Amino acid sequence: MAKNNKNNKEETTTIKTEAKSTQEDTQSITKRGNRKSGKPRYVRAILSGILLIIVAALISGSLGYYSGIQQRRVEEENQRLTVATTHYRYGMEALASGNYEVARIQFEYVIEIYPTFPDITDKYSQVLINLAKTEQATPLATATPTRDIQGAQALFQQAQQDMSNQDWCLAVDAIRDLRDEDYTYQTLTVDGMLWTSLRNCAIKKITADGDLEGGLYYLSLVQKYTPLDHEAVNYATWARMYVTGASYWEIDWSQVVNYFSQLYNAFPYMYDGSGWTSIDRYRIGLREYGKVLMDQQEYCDAQQQFQLSLNIFYDDAVYQLEEEARVNCEGPAEEPVAATPTATYMVIPTPEGTPE
Repeated sequence: MAKNNKNNKEETTTIKTEAKSTQEDTQSITKRGNRKSGKPRYVRAILSGILLIIVAALISGSLGYYSGIQQRRVEEENQRLTVATTHYRYGMEALASGNYEVARIQFEYVIEIYPTFPDITDKYSQVLINLAKTEQATPLATATPTRDIQGAQALFQQAQQDMSNQDWCLAVDAIRDLRDEDYTYQTLTVDGMLWTSLRNCAIKKITADGDLEGGLYYLSLVQKYTPLDHEAVNYATWARMYVTGASYWEIDWSQVVNYFSQLYNAFPYMYDGSGWTSIDRYRIGLREYGKVLMDQQEYCDAQQQFQLSLNIFYDDAVYQLEEEARVNCEGPAEEPVAATPTATYMVIPTPEGTPE
């Protein structure tokens, strides 16, 4: 019995020893694993932090960018709304005074720059209805009545009549007389009438009268009331281009060609007080610039200028210049070289006994 107990104790001790050894081995393996995996976990943590910083910076930058865009859009929207509100007031004043044509122009401008303006569609429809009634009730004017310059009311009515007849420049004169007579008379309505008359008179001066400087001056006055519409901006650009190109006439033909080549495509029949159209000035400019290039012995470029001038209008003198430039550009034709005869020499033997 005692022997059995002793054996049991020895077995228990052996089991405990083996278990302790196994536990120590496990702990040792775990520690080695932790030491091996510690560095990769540390690197991953750093990379994760950097990635989070980059993502946060990108998000912050994107938010700032879109915030800036949104702010700019809001500012542009506010500016358009301010301009639209001003012209809406002009239109309402004209509508209240029965000046339906001016009201129509003002409301159309509002619709162009701010289509969603409150009540603009209803007011515009109301103006069109009143215009239709007026055209049915009022016979067409056969003659312009004698201008009555006595009193602001008479001048106001005269300006309205001039606008109805589309005599825009006469309307400008009438409104200026009205301003001199009574500057406070229906200010908003008169401002709207003046803006409309100045704008249309300016375009008439540019397109029909050949008064480019006068048209540009009137358009500069229009800008004191409102930004120019797209059509007016184009006419102003073309007129300024013509005036600038003409200022180089007989001074720098290359600049003449530069400006009028653009007008030749955009507004070929624009003209100034000289009566010369953009086509005329471009054609002559090409001819004269070609002559300058000939003097500089730039024959190929000169030929190109002469050819462009001939494409617009045939002229014998220009044709002769183009031929001369072409010949000098291409150079003289090469003539075949004649074969040079080869001389044949005969060797005569020296007779014996002849002194050398």
